[in-house]
Amino acid sequence: MLEILRIKNLALIEDAELEFSQGLNVITGESGAGKSIILKSLDFVLGEKIPPSMVRPGKEKAYVEAMFVLEGEEILIKREILQNSGRSRIYVNDSLSSKTRLKELRNRLIIYTSQHEQHKLLKPEYHTHLLDQYLPPELLKQKHSLIEDIIKIHRKIKHIETEIKDIDLKKDFLNFQLEEIKKVSPKPKEDEILLQKREELKNSAKLGEKIQQALNLLCSPENSLSDNFLKLHGLVQEIALLDPDFEEILNEMEHIKETISNLENILKSYPIGIDDIFELEKIEARLWELEQLKKRLNKSLDEILSLQYEIESNISKRDELALELKELKKREKELLSTLKQTISIIGDKRKAISEDLSEKLKRELIDMGFDKQMEIYFQFFSKEISPDIDILEERARLMWRPNPGQEIQPLEKIVSGGELSRLFLALMSIMASEDMPTLIFDEIDTGIGGLTLTKVGKKIKNLSNQHQVILVTHWPQLACLAEKHFKVHKEVIKNQTYIRCKPLSLDEVKKELSRMAGGGNQGEALAYQLLKERQ
Repeated sequence: MLEILRIKNLALIEDAELEFSQGLNVITGESGAGKSIILKSLDFVLGEKIPPSMVRPGKEKAYVEAMFVLEGEEILIKREILQNSGRSRIYVNDSLSSKTRLKELRNRLIIYTSQHEQHKLLKPEYHTHLLDQYLPPELLKQKHSLIEDIIKIHRKIKHIETEIKDIDLKKDFLNFQLEEIKKVSPKPKEDEILLQKREELKNSAKLGEKIQQALNLLCSPENSLSDNFLKLHGLVQEIALLDPDFEEILNEMEHIKETISNLENILKSYPIGIDDIFELEKIEARLWELEQLKKRLNKSLDEILSLQYEIESNISKRDELALELKELKKREKELLSTLKQTISIIGDKRKAISEDLSEKLKRELIDMGFDKQMEIYFQFFSKEISPDIDILEERARLMWRPNPGQEIQPLEKIVSGGELSRLFLALMSIMASEDMPTLIFDEIDTGIGGLTLTKVGKKIKNLSNQHQVILVTHWPQLACLAEKHFKVHKEVIKNQTYIRCKPLSLDEVKKELSRMAGGGNQGEALAYQLLKERQ
């Protein structure tokens, strides 16, 4: 129940406080007086957006406070908006809160039935929603959960199938590349290692060549340096015998003889053989093989090894994807089977509910002035549950014949504005329960007049005996039924316009009902008659 609504600096409202009562609260006023601002402020405090331009000119901010009683506890909601930034702050019981919290609270606090809400009845998908209000919540929750799970799995299946298809399209080329790589079986940095080894072997070969040349000088059969030095040494020995001055030279030559002998031994024992030549040939052949592979694949050796890893990963991944795909399809099949059973149960329950609801609607509508031979019922048709799920479910559509002799047609094709208002009120009456929140009717009486208006008024009054109702109306026949009557009007003070909203005393109610009835003697007479009937 809404107890108090306070509005400060919003649009043309400087400061207004409305204290509502239980039962029926009526808000009236001339067209353009500002009744819609009252309802917009209530929307705002419960989470709807408003532009910062709605802050009263010259004021930094506007705010709205609403005091509700829910399950015996008071809930104070305050929301303010800053003119400069347009930012808003929300407080619930004096603590900062969020729009999400307001959204949770809103459905428990008010049901706002404007003409926009009524027009939902013109959408066939809303007709199924009406029936679903009476279904066990866990059954609908199970249905929606199954649909979400199936759609997720279905999309994952499609994604995996696309991945497998992409791998398969490249399969032949990938296998060709992998075969080429495996033929050569390159190793990381192998070409760099072989080039370094080749350089080392080339240096070794050059060293062997120089050693051989040195040996040829030392040991040549035709002109051996060793033999010639021995001959020279013998001659110097003979000379030293004849001339002692050559003794010193002879001693030096002894050292040279020993050095030449050592050099010859070292050169002859140096490990240079035919194996180095064979190794060098093998290296050259391997380098050529690697070079050919790099040319064929147009990649460096590191890139080739990365490609090999990628190809093998893709092949392995395809196997993993195929296994995952199999499991997903199995799970999808299980969920589809469960969903079919759930849809079947829901369909049966919808049909059973539709029969009961159709009868109740007919009784309510006859009470509000429709012909006793009118017809209204739910017609069922099959429709895909989702574009991603090939399962049909039974959906409902309201069929309508307000008068005998007319052809029965879908509701949205033939219903008038006045008929729509009464139909919506009938639904509210049927759906009323003890824990229903405050009902707000914004000009639900559009297109209604005469005796029908009296019957609609009776229906609204009956509703207000069980629930708090706030009614915005232009009809005195409805306004006279209020427990509390508020009037909205404009005042101009010093070239400033203000919207006022105040509760009316009994005398003020008489004047307002008279105005609503057209004024003058006739208006006063009707106001008097209405209040007399009310008493």
